[in-house]
Amino acid sequence: MEALSVYHDSINKEMGEKILCKTNKDGSYLIRKSETRTGVYCLCVLFKGFVYTYRVHQTKDSLWVAETAPGVQERVFRNVKNLIAHFREPDKGIVIPLLYPVPAK
Repeated sequence: MEALSVYHDSINKEMGEKILCKTNKDGSYLIRKSETRTGVYCLCVLFKGFVYTYRVHQTKDSLWVAETAPGVQERVFRNVKNLIAHFREPDKGIVIPLLYPVPAK
């Protein structure tokens, strides 16, 4: 995870929302550690002034999974880069495609 430019490590929810809202671009996204679940990450996406958060984690088989909207079939990925590439396309179960990566400073 550390190799991804959009990974913001241990920033909290409020800081992640502040960073995304500052971009003022729908589809801006970043990844941060979950504050409540060990080994889980949060994919945070800005849409219409709100930040939507999707949990991302590794399965016991070392594959990656992201929460999506109810009714959307769960997909697994070999790595987080593939997961991000998948969600750059519309209608994949998140509020808006991942359009603008927000790199960590």
